[in-house]
Amino acid sequence: MNMTTAKRTTNKIFKIAVLSILIIAAAALYLPSESSAATKKTTLKTKSATIYVNGKYTISLKNKLKNATYFYTSNKTSIAKVSAKGAITGCGKGTAKISVRYKYKKEFKSVGTFKVTVKKASLKSNYKKFTATVGDVFQPSDYLNSVNKSAEYLFTNTSSKVASAVTSGAITCLKAGYTNLSIHEVYNKKSRTIGHMELTVMGASLRADSFKLAYLKQLPIDDIVENIDSTATYSFTSDHPELFELNDSGVISTTTGNTVQTSNITLTETTPDGIKRVLGTFKVELTNEPFISASDQSITVGLGSTIQASDYEGISITNPRAGASYFFTPKDTNIISNDMVAVNYGTTTVEVKEYYNNQITTLPETVQVTVTTASIKKSLSLNGFTTMVDGDVYGDYPVDCRNHTKLYHYESANTSICTVTTGGDKQDQDYLVISPLKVGITSISVYETVSGESDKTKIGSFKVTVKEDTSDLPDLDTLKASQIFRSIAYTHNDKTINGVVNTNSLSCSFYDSYGGYIDYGTDFSSLTAGSFTYVLKKSKYKVTNVETIDGGMNWTFTIDLGDTDHTLVNVPVTLSPAQLDTSTIIDNIVVKLGTTTNRITDIKAADSSFETTFTAAQYIAAGATEYSNTAVNPVALSDLTNVTCTVTQKTYNAVNTPNANIAVKHITEPATKDNKTWMFTVTFEDGTSKDYTVTLGLKK
Repeated sequence: MNMTTAKRTTNKIFKIAVLSILIIAAAALYLPSESSAATKKTTLKTKSATIYVNGKYTISLKNKLKNATYFYTSNKTSIAKVSAKGAITGCGKGTAKISVRYKYKKEFKSVGTFKVTVKKASLKSNYKKFTATVGDVFQPSDYLNSVNKSAEYLFTNTSSKVASAVTSGAITCLKAGYTNLSIHEVYNKKSRTIGHMELTVMGASLRADSFKLAYLKQLPIDDIVENIDSTATYSFTSDHPELFELNDSGVISTTTGNTVQTSNITLTETTPDGIKRVLGTFKVELTNEPFISASDQSITVGLGSTIQASDYEGISITNPRAGASYFFTPKDTNIISNDMVAVNYGTTTVEVKEYYNNQITTLPETVQVTVTTASIKKSLSLNGFTTMVDGDVYGDYPVDCRNHTKLYHYESANTSICTVTTGGDKQDQDYLVISPLKVGITSISVYETVSGESDKTKIGSFKVTVKEDTSDLPDLDTLKASQIFRSIAYTHNDKTINGVVNTNSLSCSFYDSYGGYIDYGTDFSSLTAGSFTYVLKKSKYKVTNVETIDGGMNWTFTIDLGDTDHTLVNVPVTLSPAQLDTSTIIDNIVVKLGTTTNRITDIKAADSSFETTFTAAQYIAAGATEYSNTAVNPVALSDLTNVTCTVTQKTYNAVNTPNANIAVKHITEPATKDNKTWMFTVTFEDGTSKDYTVTLGLKK
């Protein structure tokens, strides 16, 4: 080898050595040491968490590698789901394990296992159906397991009058009754149904927060308290005790006044075991003004009913003003017509207006009127009718909210136990008569029928129980009409008047102070035995003969008591005419003077003359310048043609005007010679007549 070749070989070796050293040094710079690798190992920051259904939780990692891919797996996805980023969502009650791994440089390594416990608010079993007392408040912790305080609670409630619920979950019992509550939890913008609660609320409660009361009148406790506990006692305290007498029967005004006065009254209930419960505080407003009391602001009627101002099945006006008249304006005339007839099913409000001193005022309270279908009376539906063999006979309407556009028909399931008939053939006389015959239990079905048609619709039925009759036959020596008759009525020109069944003697009469007088002017000679409707005490009693002995005013009934020793008892019935009552004849008198109208509505029983006054200015405006001091050629009232007088007869209607005199045959048109005094004559069916006058006067 020559020198040149050797030198080249040596340089080549040197270069290779240097290059190797550089490669080793560079590799040393990039290889991690054991200490640096340990600090970068990925671990779980926390190993467990507790959340609620629909709750969120994200797993946190310590020393997470930048270029690594992490994987999260739940072993129970029905309990908890986890996303690719480690976000856990609670799905169901229980515990799930989330496995955490990562991939780095094609190698998989385990971080660890994360434990998640999912809680679920659920309804406690003893609250699925439970009973509470008015005033009770239930928080979510009372009726739920594992309450999620971060959630809201929404409720569907079948009766918000019985119980109220708010989003915090608090349920407050308001009034006695039943409601069904469905509970929905809203959490993280997701809603789920928790369960359903059947809640029965018991106990007394206030009917309203405030009441009006007329001076010197009473507010009965039944009007104040709903669902009274008959075993408890009730006491009142007032911040103005000088205005009232307070006792267990209610609140009584003991003062008079011309202004409105108010008082706050607190009512406390004490049970027999001494437990006291404050039912609440209500406001009482003493007033002289007419109003609709809180208990009368909602009524229910049947189809075809005519609604009038009445304390019975009508609109009741408390504290009505003497001399005023009242009329009603329904909001929805498709339900209640303008003439206040129930024409369709539904609910509407009715305004009450007062006509007084030629002014019309609307009362602040309205009346909610609901027109609904007929139903069996609650007392009959719950308890049925119980009597004895040959005992008391049922004679009444068995339904509430009866449909006045239809007739009612009744059927006994067992006619050997009791028979049924109707108490009349008129629309308002088809009441049920049940006659018991023998011991047993049966039922009565009630049907509605359209007049003239055979189709019938069943309203419902109720139980009839007939027990053994242990009563003795009446003693003839001490016999009284009340031992034979349950009721007796007299019908003339479609008007029915209830009579008096005497409890002291063997007679029935028509002279009671509750409308039992026969109308003045009735033609008694035209009456027949068919004018009488009667319900006997026992089914074996029979009326065998009815005849008049005095031209129709006195009658005798021959009664067969069903026993050989108790037959042919002559029962006298006396019909007595009422004194002439002008208010039952005339509804109103209207006098028009030019464009001015005076309406006379305050008609008294004994009135036979009426006066209405106009001012001088009204006379002059109508053209009667005789009342003017400046008229050159005075015009007398008698010369005017724009003065009229009209009399409106009060005609009989079973609902609106039950006390109208149906014996009135004719009222003449008022006549006058001087436009100052008008005269008219009322003629009655028995041929008698009565004259009346209307006088125009000058208002001072």
